[in-house]
Amino acid sequence: MSPGPRARVIVLLYLALLTGAACFTLGFAAENATNSSSSAREAKLLSRPLGVRIQASSVPEAVDLLRSRSGVAVSLITADTAPAIELDLPAGALGSALDALVARVPTYRYEVWRERVVVYPRNSPFDTEVQGIEILGAPRIDAAARYLDWLGKVLPAVGEILPPPMKGQPGAGLYSEPVVVRGRARVVEHFVQLLGDNPKAFFSIVPAPSGLRMLVLGEAL
Repeated sequence: MSPGPRARVIVLLYLALLTGAACFTLGFAAENATNSSSSAREAKLLSRPLGVRIQASSVPEAVDLLRSRSGVAVSLITADTAPAIELDLPAGALGSALDALVARVPTYRYEVWRERVVVYPRNSPFDTEVQGIEILGAPRIDAAARYLDWLGKVLPAVGEILPPPMKGQPGAGLYSEPVVVRGRARVVEHFVQLLGDNPKAFFSIVPAPSGLRMLVLGEAL
């Protein structure tokens, strides 16, 4: 005897529930695997050896040295005040040196996001979440200028930041590589999006000769 319509509906609903549960389990497992893989890559990044102690008289100088010694494209946003300070950071791994840096200068913190290391001030407007920007596939140099113009309007607290100057060939990959900046994110995360897929690219927001701040793009050696 074949099952009635009601029984067939129950069987179909049961199969649908099983399929949905299986898809959820697979999706959850895939997400966990991705997160674990990303965490492992970030740990590997911070374990890069320096080889020598880092001695510097300012945070920007220390970050420049950390970048050149480790080969990691460490980005930097300078604090509003930058007193002279003697820094002596350990010669071990990059992560250990960064820990020592922010312990010595507690005005700063560092974060690894999307396998990018950024040193920037604590409790700053750069931690503010913003939304409404959508830059899709624009050359990095153009995307940076557009983002800064937009940011100054939606978050005046960051102050005016001058667009990045060009050094070398205008068509160089550092300036011409297409990038995407979009979505609800903290300002510091949007700046990381400007780096795109180039693992050597970094950004710095530093004082300009005019007294304003300026965005600078660069590539780690």
